[in-house]
Amino acid sequence: MNMTQTNYQLSHTTMAILPVSDEVYRAKILDSEQGEIYVKEKPLTIIENGCLEGGATYTGRRQAMVKQLGFNQKSPIPILPHLNLFAFPTVSPSQFSCIWIFPKHIKSKKAHGKHVQVAFYNNEKLMLPISTYTLIRQVNRTSHCMTRFSPWVDDILVRM
Repeated sequence: MNMTQTNYQLSHTTMAILPVSDEVYRAKILDSEQGEIYVKEKPLTIIENGCLEGGATYTGRRQAMVKQLGFNQKSPIPILPHLNLFAFPTVSPSQFSCIWIFPKHIKSKKAHGKHVQVAFYNNEKLMLPISTYTLIRQVNRTSHCMTRFSPWVDDILVRM
């Protein structure tokens, strides 16, 4: 099902945000419950707005990643860590071709030459113009980010 919205609020059902080259729409969101949603905001703007909902700027979240974890390029972003909402870019977020992936939805991956196809838990598939190595690296970096910034991890560590 395809839908259009003026704006989109990131949630636990957001799987990916893709750029769109269209006169009206700038992004296509893959949502596990709503399907494909086309919006007028650019992918990075959607990520920035999500960070603001959590009380921080995208720039602040990114700077924290650089300082805390040393991720200078293609940094995963803890958008709403208290809701376990983390995403990573496939390439530099400044590039039009950047796709944002929310890795908690990834069920599996399959190499296709220089590209990789991800299958999400809702059985939707998405071909990414990155290598399997890059995907694994970005998922691992995001996992590191989740471990560092999730409030639940602190609770677990305190109890041990």
